[in-house]
Parts: sequence; C-alpha cells; structure tokens
Amino acid sequence: MASVHWAIQPVLALFVASSVLLTGAVERSPPSFVVDLDKPAYERWNSVIDANPDLGRDAPEIFKILTGNINMSNDTWGILFLMAEKIHKRLPAPFKEELQGMADRAKMPISLITLINLAYDLTAHCTSVVSTDANGTIWHGRNLDYNATTYLEKYTVHVDFKRGGKVAYSGVTFAGFAGMLTAIKPHAFTFSSNERDVGSFLENLLEMMDPNSKFLMVLIREVLEEAKNFREAISKFSLARMPAAIYVILGGLSNNEGVVLTRNRTHVIHEFAINMQSDRWYVLQTNHDPWLGDPWYDNRREAGETAMNRTGRNNITVDSLYDVLSVPKTRNKYTVYSTVMSASHPEAIRTWIRNSTELIPPPPVRASASNVVGRFGTFAAVLIVLSRNL
Repeated sequence: MASVHWAIQPVLALFVASSVLLTGAVERSPPSFVVDLDKPAYERWNSVIDANPDLGRDAPEIFKILTGNINMSNDTWGILFLMAEKIHKRLPAPFKEELQGMADRAKMPISLITLINLAYDLTAHCTSVVSTDANGTIWHGRNLDYNATTYLEKYTVHVDFKRGGKVAYSGVTFAGFAGMLTAIKPHAFTFSSNERDVGSFLENLLEMMDPNSKFLMVLIREVLEEAKNFREAISKFSLARMPAAIYVILGGLSNNEGVVLTRNRTHVIHEFAINMQSDRWYVLQTNHDPWLGDPWYDNRREAGETAMNRTGRNNITVDSLYDVLSVPKTRNKYTVYSTVMSASHPEAIRTWIRNSTELIPPPPVRASASNVVGRFGTFAAVLIVLSRNL
C-alpha cells in the first residue's frame, strides 16, 4: 500500500488507516501483462486469458450484475447472444479478431465475450481527478466503481501494449475486455472515462445498432494509437459518435492540460478544464454533470473536492492522490481499483486493487421474477425486433 503522509495529511491518513485496520483488507497491485501489437490480433491476449481460467465460468454472472441483475430466461439469453454475434461481425480490425481469440482461448461463446465488452463500455461508475502539482506536472487519479466488485477485483490487470519492443500505451483493464477505461500514452496524455447516467442499457444497446456509432473500446484504442498529444486526444474524443453519453477525462503534460469533456452520443456539450489563471488547479468528475452538482444520495464529488482542497497543490504526489481517492464516499463498497498516473512520468503509474467489498459488505441485489416481469417483457420484445433487423 502507498505510504501515508502522517505529517501533511493527518485526517486523510486516519481515514485510510482505519479502513484497513477495521476490515483487515490487504490491497495489492494487479498482475501485469504485455499485449504485443506485432503479433496476430487473434493471439495477443493469450497470456491474460491463460492466467484467468475461471473467466468463462464467471462471465455470465458478471454480465447480469453489470446490467442490473435481471434474471433472464433462456429465450432472452438466446436473443442477446444472436445480437452479440452479429455485432461482433461488424467490429473493425483488430477488435473482431482479438475478441475471437479471447473467446476461443477461454472456451467461451463469442457472443458472451462480446456482451461483456459492451457492458463494460456502458456501465462504469467512477471518480476521476486531474491536478497540477507545484512544479506544473499533471497527475491523474481515478477510482473505478462497479457493482460487480467481488468478481472484477479478481480480473483486474495492468497491460502494456508494445510495438517493436517499446511501450506504445498502457492501461488498467479486465481480463476479457479489449478496451480500457484507464490508460496512459507515455509523454502524451492520460485518459479515464466515467459513465454519464443518461439512457438505460437497453437504450444504449439500441444505439449500438447504428453503423455510424463507435464503441468506446474501439475509440479508446484508436485514440491511444493515433493521437500524438493532449490536444489531439481532445479532438478525437470530441468528434466520434458513440452509443452512450460519457465523461471523458484527460490529462496532458503542462499546467493547464487537464479537462473533463461531458458528451452526449453525438458531441461534447460541456468542457471543464484546469485554468491556472483562475486558480483552478484541478478538475474532479464523478457521474453527474459538473454544473449541476451531486444529488443528495451521492456526495462523492464533495468528499473528493474537500480532500483535494485540504491537500493543496503544493502537496500533490502519487501518495497524496491515493489518500484523496481513499476518503470515505470517494472510496466506497463498489470501488474495484484506484490508479494514479502522469503522462510526464509514465514509470510512476500505480494501481491498487482496493478489496472494497471487505470495507462494507454489499447487500444482495437481485431482482425477482415478480418485480421485473414488466421490464423483462419489454426488454425481450425489443430484442426480438432488433435481432430480426440486424
């Protein structure tokens, strides 16, 4: 675990220490893998899949939890699988081949690995913060929260994507997911994405049928491949049509290069950036529009901003950002991992798997057949229509 600044951060240190002492949770770094971009796409993820032999068994439950714990009938699963197979056929290279390779290696249906990738694209709850330190270096911290915490802690991995033996970009992802929700391109920019809670999974699934819509996993990898710097990354994330509304959080190399882009499916509707001239030395984003503030039931932003203001720009380090990401509310029972990174110092990236389910055991949340029948009926009917028109 990161060292704690007892002299600088007594209150934050107490929060962090007490959560560990009371629960006995032991944090750890995720295992690291290399995805060799010079290899055939079909083979690139073999080592990740081989290290996670339970993925095929756990994947159906992960998908159900991510999409709301609806107990679907075999008929509905069949329709979903049919849709996913057809969506997979429409994926561009190398993603079509990468997913097929994962599925075959894990002995999973291609439809299931495709559904998992779509669910990861659409359902993340997160906190992201981009800050400048006393020297003008940009630091990017993020908590990734999911309601399948117990499973996803198990499958969290760090991946270095290499070309010609050199790291082209890196990120934190999940075994079986070809995209990344936390990423860094060395000496260029850092990236994280947060779900914008606009539109249901079904509505976003409908949008995926639009051939002009680009899946998030595809867009992220393309931007990491093609964008040479912070400004180019902003441009590419701003212009693409996407199946779901989203917050894109980017950090660069110099003082003012930190931004939150609030997107709908077609374009950016709001930009909130670091502005040193206005003494705004950090930006922090959860899952609610920044101009509206937090709703009463979710005060992660308030907790995070209070911690940032208490820390102060002059004390921003990897460890102090870890402390900010560890305060109650910001870290919660659904926090899978925390990452701190800087494009200026790519070697300094740190990720902690938080064991947050030990912090506050989540209550069972499983919809019964009786209370989802109306929702399920509509869901199945729409899937049937979609499957016939793909």
